[in-house]
Amino acid sequence: MFIIYKALQEYKNFLKEYDSHFNEDERKIASLILNSFDFVESKTSARGNRAKAIVNLLDDRFNQDSDKSFERIEVSNDDQNIKQLSKLSVKNFRGFTDNVSFDLGKSYVFIYGPNGTGKSSMCEALEYSLLNTIYEAENKRITIKKYIQNAYTQKGENPVLYGVNNRDEQVKIKPNLQAYEFCFIERNRIEGFARVAANTPQTQQQRLATLFGLEEFNNFVRNFNDSIENYMDCEGEKEKRLKERQKQIERFQTELEEFPEKRNQIQDREGELLKKYPGVETLVALKEKINGESEGIIQRNNKEIAELELMKKTNTPNNEELWDLLNDFKDKVSERETINLSIRGSKEDLSLKELYNAILENEVHFDNNCPAWQSQVYRDGKLLVPVDPYNNARVKIDSFKEIIEMEKRKEVLDKEIAKGLHKLSNTLIQIDNVAKAHDFQKKEVLEMLSEKVSEVKSDEKNLLGLASEIEEYYQDFEMLKTMIIDYNTEVDKVSARKEKLESENRSHNNNLEEIAKINAENERLIVNKTNALSKVQEFEKENQDLIKEVENERLVVERNIKFSEAYKLFRNKLVEFNLRLPSQLAKDLNKNTLEIYNAINRYDHPSDLLTKLKLPENTGGKIEISCNGEEQIDALHVLSEGHLRCLGLAILLAKNINDELPFIIFDDVVNAIDDEHRRGIVETILEDEIIGEKQLVITTHGEEFVKELDNNIQNKKYNNLVNRFDFLKIDDRNKISVRQDTSRNYLIIAQDRLHENQFRDCLANCRRALESLLHRLWKRISKKYNIEVSVKLKHPNGAPDLMKIAQSLKKAIKQTNGEYSEEERLLGELIGDKYKHRIEWEYLNKGTHDNVMNTEFNQGIVKEIYSLLVNLDECIMSN
Repeated sequence: MFIIYKALQEYKNFLKEYDSHFNEDERKIASLILNSFDFVESKTSARGNRAKAIVNLLDDRFNQDSDKSFERIEVSNDDQNIKQLSKLSVKNFRGFTDNVSFDLGKSYVFIYGPNGTGKSSMCEALEYSLLNTIYEAENKRITIKKYIQNAYTQKGENPVLYGVNNRDEQVKIKPNLQAYEFCFIERNRIEGFARVAANTPQTQQQRLATLFGLEEFNNFVRNFNDSIENYMDCEGEKEKRLKERQKQIERFQTELEEFPEKRNQIQDREGELLKKYPGVETLVALKEKINGESEGIIQRNNKEIAELELMKKTNTPNNEELWDLLNDFKDKVSERETINLSIRGSKEDLSLKELYNAILENEVHFDNNCPAWQSQVYRDGKLLVPVDPYNNARVKIDSFKEIIEMEKRKEVLDKEIAKGLHKLSNTLIQIDNVAKAHDFQKKEVLEMLSEKVSEVKSDEKNLLGLASEIEEYYQDFEMLKTMIIDYNTEVDKVSARKEKLESENRSHNNNLEEIAKINAENERLIVNKTNALSKVQEFEKENQDLIKEVENERLVVERNIKFSEAYKLFRNKLVEFNLRLPSQLAKDLNKNTLEIYNAINRYDHPSDLLTKLKLPENTGGKIEISCNGEEQIDALHVLSEGHLRCLGLAILLAKNINDELPFIIFDDVVNAIDDEHRRGIVETILEDEIIGEKQLVITTHGEEFVKELDNNIQNKKYNNLVNRFDFLKIDDRNKISVRQDTSRNYLIIAQDRLHENQFRDCLANCRRALESLLHRLWKRISKKYNIEVSVKLKHPNGAPDLMKIAQSLKKAIKQTNGEYSEEERLLGELIGDKYKHRIEWEYLNKGTHDNVMNTEFNQGIVKEIYSLLVNLDECIMSN
């Protein structure tokens, strides 16, 4: 219904614009269509349905006065003045079963979830609440009532959406397609806008209409037939009918002549069918025999099939796999026992190895100093102590290689034995379950073995003893396997009988269909015979009346010719208005589109940025661009696929901005944009002034994308600006699970872990936050200062070390003449420049990497690191 409303608004705009260009007959046609708009809009051009509808209106209301003027027609606009969405409640809508409320009352609403978790259902709830329609339902020709139904509850309830108006009152939002359509930005429109110029003029008109939300009006216009003269009498239809009537009566005579032959053919088919069921004489009796409520053949077969289906096949126990697993398990236990004996004989050497490893671990901290005596090892290349402790440690460790290799092999064997024991336990449990299910006579033995495996200790004596005990029961396992093979053989016999019964039922059902066809054709033949007899008998009377009617027909023909010409003039004006409409909506978008496109591509090479951009002004036009002041060229000829999508997004954002819409809903836009431009999108929508104070609702399946969004919001302001929702993958596919306030802002997560005394996780997120902050600091400084940061790499494929980046960036800050002195100070404390032992940096490293610490993290130092990062975040965002 709301789709019709949108088309009606544009039709009213057309009437107002062309009011002075209509003649009297055109005005009558325009008025008839306006007063019966729903009826006319529902008719398509197929088979002349639209033209027929208009002709019927002219016949019924010919003498009614038309509107004298269309100048005072009112076109509805949004009267709620909504400035922000505040709350959405959804229940029994698409994927939602339970009632779920979404707090939308903040500037940014970030919604993350993998594909298939329900994001689309939420977006469609917003779409339905704002537009009173869902385009996906319209495209699939599914009624809204059916489309919104939950597949499991079979219920459909309208979502409820609230917003805040200009008086700061929370009100229930009224749907308004015209007001809110360009608040939605999704993949199909992004791609469509970018490629709008790559079509023929006719196709381009349809594409422009769709992209600007004019598809309904465009369809309304396109469904006007070229003329109506073929559907109204402009030649004297009754006179022609009189001449044709004699030919028509010949058809009915032919039907009467062919009746006996057609009746015999039906009787032959009936006889062939009855031959298949001896003793049955009529189709009624045959239908009862095949499908009677209690004694029908199909019902008896179905009953027997149901009894046969109770028997199911069982998987045959894989005894060979069990013995292979057991032999491998024994070999590894024996090998580990041999290694343990060797290691115990070298216990003293292993203790020395730990000592030498400890010396080497301290080399990075003591450098040229002896870790024990704090004295220098070398001076001017000369050894100052009897032995270089570090070289000596390396030499000694090399001598322990054999023992070290045995230890490594033992660690591998420990894991493989544990894994083998787990597999052995699972295999025995499966065999035990089969034995219980089939009441195997030795099931207690198999159950006992399964329990022993799950309780056995890990020393070699117990393990080898258990393996030997299992082998003693070899014959019991084989006996069970034989039993299951015999059982499955019986099930196969049952399956053959079941398939035979099902095949018989299919044959009987085909015969039932043949009975229905025979009855229908016989009934239709009798009706046609009766009708033909009636037509032949009434022919003379009808012919006499028609002659009289022809004499009165001439005045009507003259009127019809007059209105047929008026219809063509009216339609031409409507088509002209429709062709110009998209270009009118596209005007004034060039400047903002150019600015937004360059903002999204801010990290591209400067030569890729645009200096001019011009959108099509009419159908057949091109999207023209210019780089570096060069001649304007067709964008489709030079832009890559990724840049074309960025252009489509820029056009949609420009349209939203030009219309001064209060909010933007991004429906998984990350799908349409390539990876290298996503950072530019984040910074454009969150930081650039062109977006202004608009509320942003962003859904995405990209975890990295939502992380970028979260970490571009200042920690101090995050809770006041952002509402976060995560759609979760759960086992219950009947429900949508939503978790709120699950921020991916590193400092927010670090704060939560700090409060929970999870210091390692806190430090890990602090390090991630530092990586993000360094990037943002570098970016902000580079906007004003032309600084260069150089970082050395340890190997060709390596990434820059975070410490090196921090040190280099701190050094580069000195070029800003003290403008970023506070950031410089905070960076210095974080990387520990003031102290010989950089404990803050050690904490960030140890919190990130999974290593064993001899001491616990100091809560005070962790808090200090977190506070330094919070202060750095505040400095960067406020500078």
